[in-house]
Amino acid sequence: MMGALLMLAVGMSSCSSDEDSGIDVLQTDKCRYEPQNIRPIDALETVTTQEGWEITTYGGVVTKAVFNSQPPSSPEQFFSKNLKTTESNILKFSSSLKNSQVNYADYCQLYQGTYIPGTGYTCYFDDDDKLMMIEGIFVPIEDLNTTPSICGDEADTIFSRFLNKEVKGSMLQITPFYQNGKIDVRLTYYIDDYMGGCFAHYRCFVDAHSGEVLLSEFPHD
Repeated sequence: MMGALLMLAVGMSSCSSDEDSGIDVLQTDKCRYEPQNIRPIDALETVTTQEGWEITTYGGVVTKAVFNSQPPSSPEQFFSKNLKTTESNILKFSSSLKNSQVNYADYCQLYQGTYIPGTGYTCYFDDDDKLMMIEGIFVPIEDLNTTPSICGDEADTIFSRFLNKEVKGSMLQITPFYQNGKIDVRLTYYIDDYMGGCFAHYRCFVDAHSGEVLLSEFPHD
């Protein structure tokens, strides 16, 4: 859906013990979100037509726009009029490619200067550089505390207890979750790994403030 973007982590922190922060580890057999909540659900998108444009939205946020006539003069013009960008929450040009087969530009979303994985847009142009379509997502963020309440070592402990396996190296990032047509943006620790020597890939996310396990793709009894 989008051009390739590197997943950049917000950062990592460490601590000496679980007692340092005073955060209670929230243990539960059921996560708040399921794996399908990691991206917008197509069935919950809404398509409308206006001014010759076909606009697809999820939770009121544009996920796709097709410009059949009178296209915007630039992606930036469309963004400024149709998205809730702020000084802290922006879309920034990241890369482009134009040759005999493709002509597109990628824009990534940054909140307080930090890249948000899975967001941003790919903008497609015709041979004359007229904007034809954009596809992706920009998540509104009004006030997100990007300073974690628990540290990386504590997150590792939470993951290890929940998954019943040793986990090291939790990474910190801003993560949007999509559920029932709504978008929930959290500061999270995450792990992205494989089960043992097999090729079964999994991801898990813990809220970096509450310690709640938000989503796990790892088989958990």
